[in-house]
Amino acid sequence: MASSRSRLPESLTDRVLARLAPLVQAGAGPLRLTLALSGGLDSSVLLHVLADLRRQLPIVLQACHVHHGLSPEADAWRAHCQAVCAALAVPCETHCVQVDRCSKAGLEAAAREARYRVLMSIRNDWLVLAHHADDQAETLLFRLSRGAGVKGAACMRAVDAERRIVRPLLHASRADLEAYARANQIAWVEDESNPDQKFSRNYLRHTILDPLRARFPGVVTNLVRSTSLFAESDELLSELAQMDAGVVGFGQAGSRTRWLSLSPARARNLLRHCLSDATSESYMPEMRHLDEGLRQVATSAATRWTFGSRAVCVYRDQLWFEPAVLAVPGPMVWQGESELPWGEGRILFPDIWHDFAPCRVETRRPAMSWSPGAGRPHRSIKQLCQEAGVPPWWRALLPCVWRHDALLWVGGVLGDEQRAAGEVRPEWLGGWRWFQARSADVGQAPQIKP
Repeated sequence: MASSRSRLPESLTDRVLARLAPLVQAGAGPLRLTLALSGGLDSSVLLHVLADLRRQLPIVLQACHVHHGLSPEADAWRAHCQAVCAALAVPCETHCVQVDRCSKAGLEAAAREARYRVLMSIRNDWLVLAHHADDQAETLLFRLSRGAGVKGAACMRAVDAERRIVRPLLHASRADLEAYARANQIAWVEDESNPDQKFSRNYLRHTILDPLRARFPGVVTNLVRSTSLFAESDELLSELAQMDAGVVGFGQAGSRTRWLSLSPARARNLLRHCLSDATSESYMPEMRHLDEGLRQVATSAATRWTFGSRAVCVYRDQLWFEPAVLAVPGPMVWQGESELPWGEGRILFPDIWHDFAPCRVETRRPAMSWSPGAGRPHRSIKQLCQEAGVPPWWRALLPCVWRHDALLWVGGVLGDEQRAAGEVRPEWLGGWRWFQARSADVGQAPQIKP
């Protein structure tokens, strides 16, 4: 596609080209890019740059505009984006979202969450966002004001391989974008809420960052450089955590003792890394909550401490992770199926058991006991659970299989050999041992292909 557009300033197009070229080389075909297009200066400039780069790179470009319905100008912004994309021969999707105006996180955060929900649902190779250096500086100030650690202070990454997000303008200033827009006669829309300082980012921009920039002209560049240093430190801490995770061996015998052999700083770093790696939500515990969890691990032989959607568990010198909320299954009838859903997993029944169907499957009854045979003394299920190493909080979740009034099997604890044909027993996938085994990989480096 021919273009008479000026390349001034050259560095802007070159930066975007340099950021995208490695992604193109790593792909097997044309790179499918979706640009988040608001119609503002940042995304409008990036739209024009990417449209021009189609002549140099094998990319398939589309834009996505999210209509939040928060501004009286929202319809006009959508029409503007559609018109600009049509002029550049760039396909444009538009999506309307409902923003929770009463969100405890605030209107800005609620709008961002709704927007990302749409953007992350679009099929592509990479989602392209137009964040620039001034955005990065604002983000750093905002996060530091809330007590961010190294990971939080690293802020936005130019390339987020895990979420498939690329930010080609992250090291370009807003002044660079304005110069490019003027040189190429690019029109954009202005959000009328930008001067409104009731929004945190606007307050930081106008009250904090602008005076800093006036006093220290290089402050944005320096703040962005700091985020890069924080990101490098975060990578080093992540590598250290992966090494320590290999030494601790989560879910294995002695893992708690090996954890306690780490210095407090390394133990805290490892726990923080594992919680970040083990949960899909962007959750980071407060320092006091983290320290209390570490104290519980150090002083209790049997404990379960929750952090967001995960729980850190200790029992008999084993340390592992499992969901914070464990489903309590209701009673059901097994009719001879090869497997039955139960709690966090399922029960697999061997073929030889099909003659016992139908059976009741339910959780443990109060004061339940079991006898291994006629004339043999009954033993409480609590005693059997202790001998089998069942953590106290799992004992109320164990699947118990009954045939009439005979207890045939308790998941992870026992099987009635006379009735269950020798040692052939069902298998419960989803109990504490399953989570212990899965925890062996927690904290290890994820295998992500760029």
